[in-house]
Amino acid sequence: MMATLGTCEKRAAFFESRSGATAVEFAFIAPIFVLILVVWIDLGMTLLAQSVLDSATLRAARSVKIGATTTSAAFKTKLCSYLYAVVPCSSIKYSVQSGTSFSALSTTITTDSSNALTNTSFSIGSGGSDVLVQVGFTRTLFAPWLSAFFGKNGYLLILSTVAFQNEPYS
Repeated sequence: MMATLGTCEKRAAFFESRSGATAVEFAFIAPIFVLILVVWIDLGMTLLAQSVLDSATLRAARSVKIGATTTSAAFKTKLCSYLYAVVPCSSIKYSVQSGTSFSALSTTITTDSSNALTNTSFSIGSGGSDVLVQVGFTRTLFAPWLSAFFGKNGYLLILSTVAFQNEPYS
């Protein structure tokens, strides 16, 4: 009888033991934690890129507004000088269009299969013209499975738009 009781006590002690509970709980929580961390880092990088692109677009558009930039090459040079190392200048696409009124300007965005802008043009108009500047670049998502929620084919289009009226320069 004693041997049977000892076996039952060992069996009960085995089921009451908590020594591996922390490892098992971590195994359940770790994938969720890593998922949240990856999404958090990707979102942070996207917001940083958006902020830098907004600032660069605003500064380059200011040079168009005052008449200091009149060519597409000069605009891209000015734009790239404010992108620093956060946004690659080689992937920048832009559209600068002008008109007699803001309602005449098109804000429609068209993209290709890699989510890059396809409607690119450069027309700054003259003094007093209404101008719409759209600058975008395609960012590869750190976690491509996030494109199910935003993006297209694993690429995210980050776009910055500035609308203004040119100064009355001649």
